[in-house]
Amino acid sequence: VSNAASEVGYGLGEYYFSRGQYAKAVAYYERIPRDFPGCRVADKAYFGAAQSHEREGDLWASVDQLRKLAEQYPKSELAAQGVLKAADFMVSQGKSEEAKEELTKMIAISEFEPARSLAQKKLAGLLRAEGHLKEAAFYYQESLKKVPSDLVPEIEKALAEVYEMMGQPELATALTKKFGKSKSNVNQGGV
Repeated sequence: VSNAASEVGYGLGEYYFSRGQYAKAVAYYERIPRDFPGCRVADKAYFGAAQSHEREGDLWASVDQLRKLAEQYPKSELAAQGVLKAADFMVSQGKSEEAKEELTKMIAISEFEPARSLAQKKLAGLLRAEGHLKEAAFYYQESLKKVPSDLVPEIEKALAEVYEMMGQPELATALTKKFGKSKSNVNQGGV
């Protein structure tokens, strides 16, 4: 019964969302995890509520829903996507420490690619900006293991720059040579 009722509620949330009635959509979405915790659409309901808040222009309410999603359903693919989205907003609002915390939690738990690799890349960039070069290099290296091939040249370039900043020009040079090969392989449809 709870699964059928939760799916009907989720369907109503989707209906109102598609019609641009975001407040009504939020009302339905938020009922689902509260009234039917653990049902198969609960993670989707959190994500739908976050999207509805975003469309209304209440981005912090959206972040709050995405955080709840990550806390309640940390292994959900939607949670991984939500953390990436929330981290972008946090950084734009000067909340880099909170973004780093959320990304670190997601990286530790998530099994979903490319979201996990993208979180590593994003975390590396934040660490680099703060001067934490050794940690930035680590996360760039980790992200390279499973990141989509079209992002490999960008990450290799950033990693080479970090090595330069760390005073390890030999690593930067080796990576720059590899970067040149990766870039030409991507242009030819490889890698």
